[in-house]
Amino acid sequence: MDWTKGWIPKSASAGADDLAQAVAAFNAAHGLLELFAGHCELRRTGATNGGEFHGPCPKCGGVDRFMAWPAKGRAWCRRCGTQGDTLHWAMILEGRDPGARGETARFLRERGHLPTKRTTMPHVRKIGPA
Repeated sequence: MDWTKGWIPKSASAGADDLAQAVAAFNAAHGLLELFAGHCELRRTGATNGGEFHGPCPKCGGVDRFMAWPAKGRAWCRRCGTQGDTLHWAMILEGRDPGARGETARFLRERGHLPTKRTTMPHVRKIGPA
């Protein structure tokens, strides 16, 4: 065994799996159009693949530059360039930064989509040369 490389516990990958499942569950439980209902008025402009909707961007206010595809669960603003899934936009609409480290997990925990963070971890000691 190579002791020069860091020790990674088996449970490290479980956290990423839990987060991915929580993101998928959040996106499935929350409709994209319902999310934007109180923030901007979107109109249907296309019928293919579940429809395409246009309107002002809820983030930058760009008129008719915002597009949403509810069937895909994605939205994009051509003015400010912000794009993402339902979770991403839910965070933006609440003034959160989806790119900040740990912010997505905090957001999901606050809404009950992710179990509370484990506060204790077994102490692990490396054995062998440093």
